[in-house]
Amino acid sequence: MFYKLNILSWLLSIILLTSCDVTKKRNKQVATTGNNWYQKDYVYSDGSANRYVFNKNGFEYFPVSPAESSSGTYSGGTYIKKLPELSLFYALADNIKMAYETKADHIDMRQKGSGLIEISEAGNQTKFMIKMGSTSQLQIEKILKEIKELK
Repeated sequence: MFYKLNILSWLLSIILLTSCDVTKKRNKQVATTGNNWYQKDYVYSDGSANRYVFNKNGFEYFPVSPAESSSGTYSGGTYIKKLPELSLFYALADNIKMAYETKADHIDMRQKGSGLIEISEAGNQTKFMIKMGSTSQLQIEKILKEIKELK
């Protein structure tokens, strides 16, 4: 029994050390781009209130349950947690930056179908909403879907 616990502890240590190396490597890769939009943390809430929480080192999808949905029947699916491909993360951050700069796509009040973007960096947070069906929203959701569905 003790032997099995030692092996289990050893394997867990290897996994943790390996994941730290991956994070360090990714942090270095992102830093070399010089793009501060790649250093931020993001939360995107889609028109159905599904939430996507992501940064260079992680991606989580928090789906709406039927009990939380406005219809009482919609389900956003299943929770997902993964490491996003950096190229897709870069594309996503670039599109959020574009959405931030495209004021014509912004709205003042949250409407059904609109998107809510939250950006955090060093304790500062920025929030803005984008129109349903806007180019900004379509581009962001296209990349989010790609990340979500990628194995």
